[in-house]
Amino acid sequence: MNYVVGQRTQVIVLFLCRQNIPLGAPEFVRKEENAYYFDFKTALACRPQPVDCQVQDDKGNQYDLSPLARAGTNWQVLDSRADYSDLTYYINVCRPINTIAGSTCPGKALMCVSPGSINHLIVIALNPSQNLSFKVLP
Repeated sequence: MNYVVGQRTQVIVLFLCRQNIPLGAPEFVRKEENAYYFDFKTALACRPQPVDCQVQDDKGNQYDLSPLARAGTNWQVLDSRADYSDLTYYINVCRPINTIAGSTCPGKALMCVSPGSINHLIVIALNPSQNLSFKVLP
C-alpha cells in the first residue's frame, strides 16, 4: 500500500503473511527522504487455507464436498425462527469464509452468525488438524 500525504511525503506499508499473528500491527522500518516504510505482519495477509473436504458417513461411504466451496462469496442463510429472524449465517465449505463487506467477521472463520446489529458475532473457526462438531438448537 502506498499512501501519499500532500505532495511530499509517502507512507509505504508492506503487508506480510504471518500465520501465528492473528491481527498484528504496523512496525516502522525506516525513513528515506520523503518516504516512511512500515511492515505489517498479520495472518490476515495470508491466503485462506483449505480444509479437508472428504467426509465419511457411518456406513463407510465417502463424499467430496469441495464442489460446495465458494471462492469469492459465501453461502448465506437467514434464520426463519420467529425469535431469531434478525440472524444471518455466513458459511463456506472446505475453506474459510470470504470477506463480508460491513462486517467484523474474521477472515479465518468457517462460519459467522451476524445479528441485525453486526456488533455481536458468533464465530466458529477450525484448525485444519482438528475436528469440529456443533448443533443448532431450536
